[in-house]
Amino acid sequence: MTCLLLEELDSSDLNWLVQAAVYRSVPAETLLVDSDQPSDHVFLILEGMVAIAAPIRQEAIAYSSKKPSSAESGEISWTITTLSQILPGDFASLATILDSRSLPYSVISESPCQVLCIPRAVLLQKLQEDASFASRFYRTVALLMSARNRRLVREFEYQNLPIRRSPLRQSITLFAELQDSDLDWLATVGMVQSLPAQTVLLSTGRSPDALHIVLEGALLLSQPVEMSSLIAQTLAPAENPSAPHQEIARLSRGDLVGEMQLVNAHDLTLCASALRDSQVLSIPRWRLAAKLLHDPSFAARFYRVLATLLATEYEAMLHQLYAATLGSADERTELMGDRDDLSSRLLTRISLAEARFEWLLKRIQAQQENGRDLQW
Repeated sequence: MTCLLLEELDSSDLNWLVQAAVYRSVPAETLLVDSDQPSDHVFLILEGMVAIAAPIRQEAIAYSSKKPSSAESGEISWTITTLSQILPGDFASLATILDSRSLPYSVISESPCQVLCIPRAVLLQKLQEDASFASRFYRTVALLMSARNRRLVREFEYQNLPIRRSPLRQSITLFAELQDSDLDWLATVGMVQSLPAQTVLLSTGRSPDALHIVLEGALLLSQPVEMSSLIAQTLAPAENPSAPHQEIARLSRGDLVGEMQLVNAHDLTLCASALRDSQVLSIPRWRLAAKLLHDPSFAARFYRVLATLLATEYEAMLHQLYAATLGSADERTELMGDRDDLSSRLLTRISLAEARFEWLLKRIQAQQENGRDLQW
């Protein structure tokens, strides 16, 4: 079995992780991350099986390097509903470094495990100071989250559950995370395309040749209901235009099309088409690949965006799976709390994202009026 972590990180990255972390042997049924408390460590699972489980309502002892006092010791009673698993070579408590919302679920060892406990503050400092490490690390996290999402999608298919996706946070994450210089580069190398209604931008079975940012209008992201023969649907000379598709999401201003193929080249099941007359900014895939290779700081920010988007998608699917397998909507709402409230921080990010998006539109307009020189 291949390990994404070993494939993506180089020897110096792995050496740093070993030196910065504390190695622990963890017994089965140990609480690594409490649903009620943000973790100050990121856990790299080396061996064993770890579960993301429905919240534990009984009092439990959070795992730490300190031995529990006599008052804390005693048999722990668990109420566990496993929603997903974290495999060896993957991280637990990633929300603490992706600046996303902590999951309202617990992370528990299902078997005896070996883990590396990496202090969150130390890892964040390394990510801020070493752009090359950050670019490789965030790319690895994006790949790991993509693999998690594929496993959850198979679970949804097994239970015959629809996947509901909201792209609201996609544009917020993209334009709040990238810098002005990044957006300037995207505007410079990108090409504006006008899409009449019903135009297919991304075809099922075909790898996208560009990353697209929706500037105006709305796009429908869908996939065929019947996926029995992907190659036949792609290459058959007489494609059936009425073949049923399942809606995945509706994309609007600031949303991305084709970004997930950057971390999962084998995902060719999606189709994107214009719901009405629309405009997109298309960045050629080869230009983006070259930029990611030669500009570590840009790569770190870009892969962080992808990792955060995938983590948000994973969180949304966990909530849906939890709703389908455990309790009522009222019970779930009580558990999760008002997690989508417009906090002051979220409002600030929305404001920043909107301002940067408007700046991008003006930059593109100015380039169209005055001509432009392509840059790397």
